[in-house]
Formats: sequence, structure tokens, C-alpha cells
Amino acid sequence: MTKSKNILLVEPEYYSKFPPLGLMKYSTYYKSNWQRVKLVRGIHSASAIGFTPDIIHVTSLYTYAWHPVHQALRWYRSQFPDALIFVGGIYATLRPEMLRRVCPVYNAIIRGPLPYLDTVVPDYAALKEIPKWADWNKAILFTSRGCIRRCSFCAVSQMEGKFRPIITDISPYILPQHKDLILWDNNLLAEKEHAASVLQQIADLGVRVEFNQGLDARQITPEMAGMIADCKHRDIHLAYDDAKMGGRGGAGRAGPQ
Repeated sequence: MTKSKNILLVEPEYYSKFPPLGLMKYSTYYKSNWQRVKLVRGIHSASAIGFTPDIIHVTSLYTYAWHPVHQALRWYRSQFPDALIFVGGIYATLRPEMLRRVCPVYNAIIRGPLPYLDTVVPDYAALKEIPKWADWNKAILFTSRGCIRRCSFCAVSQMEGKFRPIITDISPYILPQHKDLILWDNNLLAEKEHAASVLQQIADLGVRVEFNQGLDARQITPEMAGMIADCKHRDIHLAYDDAKMGGRGGAGRAGPQ
């Protein structure tokens, strides 16, 4: 029998409005394989963590939020010199050369989303031990990856590649305590059949949805507009990515999460 390992999942202490979805999926994945897992935010000592980790995953957010990532990597390497340290997320994926040059204290970079984690239900219970996220009560979900556009200002094509559905049944990802759903699809409407299925499920479940990354205005037909209207929502963000679409200007997509 393989010996159980101690796994530490680290969200650096940068500003974020949302909990670390990738680490929450890692938590579920490792726990399902009988590993001991701890999710933390910021830097902590071994006594505060409760064990000496064998493996440490450090995530990253936007490229301008690199300082807390470097701080976390250096701290945990100094505290746990024998641990395997992996760093992933947006900054690590888009700027690996900067990480290698400025902060080479990790063992490996994990670039982009991992297919084997895409369909894992996040471990929302792990958030209860983190003061910033202890009261989090919303579901977060990608039902697809990638985009059919290749906008020059957007990193989605580098992060996720071509558009592809990854989840067709959203019900397992919305827990009883979730009254709201945040969709992080970078172009939910890219494929009509997939979009129609997801929108119908949202309407049937009665959960309030936030289309966080914006809906591609070019993909909205009268039929699709009706399905969007049938969903509960506070407001709707449109991805108006090119001034050539009409009007006086454009408002860009929020970017990858």
C-alpha cells in the first residue's frame, strides 16, 4: 500500500474576489486518493499547518500579482526544504521565464488547466478554515474551456486553447448551500448546442447565475436571448471585444480565471 502523503495547498495573499478554484479541485482530488490535505492562504509555519508537507502546490493569479507568489514560494522552500513544490495558475502559465529567472525555488511549473481536474467537484468545505473565504456560499464552474476568438489583448488562447465543452451536466457542481452560480466560461455561447443545454439547466435549477467572463455579443441570437432571459441573474456582462461590432467603442473581456 502506498504511504499517504501530506499535501499543502497555498493561495498567496494577493487581492482576489474569488477563492482558489484550482486548489479546491486539488483538495478533492488528493482527498479522494487518501492523502492528508491542508488549504491555506498566505504563509504559515509547520506548527500552524499541523504537519510537514511532502508536496506543496502554490497557485498564482494575474501577472501583476507576482510578488505574493514569490514571497510564498521562498517562505515555504525555506521552511520545508525537502518538499516537492509545484507552482501553477495564470502568472505561472503566462510568465514561466520570469519565475525561472527571479524565483527558481520550486521543483516544477504546472502550465494551464489540467484536464483530469476539470471535472472534479471543488472542495468548498476546505474554505471554512480560511477567514477570507469562510462564508463563501456560491458555486464556481467552467462548463467549457477555450474560445473561438483570438483577441490580441486576451490570454485565453494561450491558457486554454481551442473551445471545447468539458461538463454537460452541471447539477453535481451546485451544492445544496449554493443559491448563486458563477460561470467562468470564457465563451459560453461559442457552441450553440452546449450553451442551450447549460442555460436550460440553470433555468430548471432556479439558481441565480453570474456570467462572470461576459457573453459574446456576436453569438446572441433572438432564441439565445430568450434562454438567457429565462435564467435568474442580477445583471449580464457582455463581451464587446471589437469596436468594429458597432457603436462608439468596445468593452473587453475580463480575462482568464
